[in-house]
Amino acid sequence: MNVLKCEFIKLKKSIAFKVTWLITLCFSVLYGFMVSSSGDEYNGLSLLLNAFSDNMLYIIIGSVIAGLFICNDFENRTFQESITCGNSHLSVIASKAFVYTLSMALACIPYPVISGAIVAAKYGWGFETVGVSGVDFAARMALLLVSIFFAYLPIMMFFVMVCFLVHKTGISFAINMPAMMIGTIVLQMIQKYLFPQSEIYAKIYGYSFPGLPTMPFVYLNEEALLVDVTLNNYLPIIIAGTAWAVLLFTTAAVTFKKRDLK
Repeated sequence: MNVLKCEFIKLKKSIAFKVTWLITLCFSVLYGFMVSSSGDEYNGLSLLLNAFSDNMLYIIIGSVIAGLFICNDFENRTFQESITCGNSHLSVIASKAFVYTLSMALACIPYPVISGAIVAAKYGWGFETVGVSGVDFAARMALLLVSIFFAYLPIMMFFVMVCFLVHKTGISFAINMPAMMIGTIVLQMIQKYLFPQSEIYAKIYGYSFPGLPTMPFVYLNEEALLVDVTLNNYLPIIIAGTAWAVLLFTTAAVTFKKRDLK
């Protein structure tokens, strides 16, 4: 618990995190006003979900926070000193991964929420288009948001893994962003040009950790937005996201324990 408490203190004092959060906040406001004045057919809810699907922005934010929040502790010998003081490798990496995941949620949530709220102020939230109401609406929205979180979780654990492998902020930037951004584009191009009709490849890509962030939005219905947001459709996304996250975190933890920290 002491290790986790220290991580929260470091997050609270992190200027890099505060700057990243402020930049995201400003971008959210600008994007919301830009969409609301463009005449595009968005309401608050549709823009909110569209912002959640903007995985390239979250890749940039995630790689930046990971490099600054994790690799700095290697460069400042914080991890080495923590282990010397008797903390286990697992407690150190688990605490860092947990607080990093929380920091990502805090840094990213203004984008969909604020931009959606700005558009909703002009065009409304569009609740009449979702096809459900009351408790059913709340349950389906909760399921959708939980699925979105677990769809992005493996990418965060990938960033954690890379940072614990390379230890250097600059190197982590050089690997994390290109690996996810270019890798995702390449996989999409393979599907588009080599296997355009292949349902098997579509499934493989969709449930790979680069493809998972798109999966929660596949089942959104144009005529009645949430009618296909069911446990049958979304439980596989949650399971796949959990499995990938555990695999990537385990790889990072095993490598970290075997690494000779100097």
